[in-house]
Amino acid sequence: MPDWDPEDDARFNFLAPVLAWLVPGLGHWYLGHKRRGRLIFAGIATLYVSGLLIGGLDIIDRHGDPLWYYGQFLAGPVTPGIDLWRSKHFTPDSPIARVNHVYPIPSFSHANEVPTLFTTVAGMLNLLAILDVLVLPRVREEHESGNPPRERERRA
Repeated sequence: MPDWDPEDDARFNFLAPVLAWLVPGLGHWYLGHKRRGRLIFAGIATLYVSGLLIGGLDIIDRHGDPLWYYGQFLAGPVTPGIDLWRSKHFTPDSPIARVNHVYPIPSFSHANEVPTLFTTVAGMLNLLAILDVLVLPRVREEHESGNPPRERERRA
């Protein structure tokens, strides 16, 4: 097992995980892994937007479904933005309700489970991408030095 070196912690770039949360894949892009960043963004954004298109904005509800909301929150600041917008505009007094003469009632059927799951899984995948960004600079430096970690472990 390799020894822990305190200097490894100094090499972590803490801006990259913040960028990775703000926009999925942006942390990888910032570190120079542009293709990986584009693929992460495409995968997470597709999953998240698909969930919103299938279930509508009512699937993001901090007060109604707090556990699901925490998973969705990992997908980035778009989740609290949607929740804030939905809570202000989807009320009985909202202009949407007055014009359409309906109150947007949230769905509690099985049709609401799949899109909620889509958006939550997108958030959890973004968490994996954020964790990858934390380790990526160190792994990249070891790889560029020509001494991959597996080679060092075999020699030890």
